[in-house]
Amino acid sequence: NNRMEAVSEVISGESLIIRIGVEKINDIDFKNLTVALNFQDNYENNIASFITDEMGVDFSYLEKQEYFYFKIPAVLFRAESYFIRLMMFEGSTKIENLLDKIENATTLQVLPGDIWNTAKINREGYSAIIMGECFF
Repeated sequence: NNRMEAVSEVISGESLIIRIGVEKINDIDFKNLTVALNFQDNYENNIASFITDEMGVDFSYLEKQEYFYFKIPAVLFRAESYFIRLMMFEGSTKIENLLDKIENATTLQVLPGDIWNTAKINREGYSAIIMGECFF
């Protein structure tokens, strides 16, 4: 969680920090490392993704460090259990550049939350929630 405590569940709308450990086995150009973190439903459909080449992340510090973090300011998912898939690529996300892939690296249980501050909790079901507003 945002207090760096290990958790397996989060309330919809809360922040979350995911720590990823890296063990270097081969020579890797960390400046060209791309990491994809996917939240998936129980049918392996991607609900949301982080892909670090789009974010401009430079992993060159991993030459001296064995972990990094993904910070999600607000987990905007409906209440359900999500699987996390982790993939690492050297260069682009083409399959021939795949270094490692961990299916079901962990499970995250999202609990219902009042993300709209209306005293109504959000529904269950596999989907991300898009923040916006309704106006006339």
